[in-house]
Amino acid sequence: MPRIQRDCPCSRSPPVSHAFFRAVPDPSGRTDVLHPEPAASSGWIGGQLRGMAVGAVLARAVEREPTIRGRADLRPVRWTLDLFRPVFMRPCTTRLEVVRDGHGLALVDAILIQDDRPVARAGALFLRPGPSTDGICWSPGTTADPPPADREPSADQDRVYFSEEEGSSPDPSTHHNTARQFHRQCPRSRRPGRYRDFAALGCPRVDAPFVAAPSWRFRDPGS
Repeated sequence: MPRIQRDCPCSRSPPVSHAFFRAVPDPSGRTDVLHPEPAASSGWIGGQLRGMAVGAVLARAVEREPTIRGRADLRPVRWTLDLFRPVFMRPCTTRLEVVRDGHGLALVDAILIQDDRPVARAGALFLRPGPSTDGICWSPGTTADPPPADREPSADQDRVYFSEEEGSSPDPSTHHNTARQFHRQCPRSRRPGRYRDFAALGCPRVDAPFVAAPSWRFRDPGS
């Protein structure tokens, strides 16, 4: 999930054109109205949001809640997402419910609302870390290698695709096969060589906010 933190007005970030949404404060002051940006558009069905954008905005909603409550001791350990209705390129909002806020855990649910009805939902479990136990932690014994430098996407592309038959390339048409596949996402404003530090299979490392809001800015966990 992207790390987003409250920032003071004196260091507000400039507009971010490659964000999935632009957040505008609701007149009630209770939430943000999220306006989809072109990057959020589905590549399969015109006029709809891509699933990555829906998941990102719900992740933003649940990830902010422990920080707002001053629970810096919690870490996310489980994330679920249900996409049960089409989500269109129209403004939407999120509604949050803290199911449980205990000493050692927190359960947070978020619902995406569009046209006054729920269209997607997500839930997150946060736990407070404890001391490490003795023993050996299970590991699959494999890691995802970053794509070769000559197969990284060009300046006008933001994804690199992988299949076990073809390896890595920025061209999705070369991966129409039955082998295991995944892709990595990197915005066009990435710094050179950012693909070098990918470690988790199929887990994108993102250099930019998914939601561009005047009073929120992205903090790179690796910086």
